[in-house]
Amino acid sequence: MANNIKYIQQYQKDNTVQVNVRLSKKYDADILEWLSRLDGVGKATYIKKLIREDMAKNAKMEMSPDGRPGDVA
Repeated sequence: MANNIKYIQQYQKDNTVQVNVRLSKKYDADILEWLSRLDGVGKATYIKKLIREDMAKNAKMEMSPDGRPGDVA
């Protein structure tokens, strides 16, 4: 069992990146409520789907230096 845990930890270190988002109970209550209602879909799966849909929608756009989408020059 210990070898399996070490393998998983090494795999995650080598192949994944963790991205955390802190949400305010006060200001982001609507988002928290929405996420709590997801049925049968993991939050990570849902968020990645939204990002990929946005990427496809904005495929002809590139990011500006300040990190916001901008028109392709």
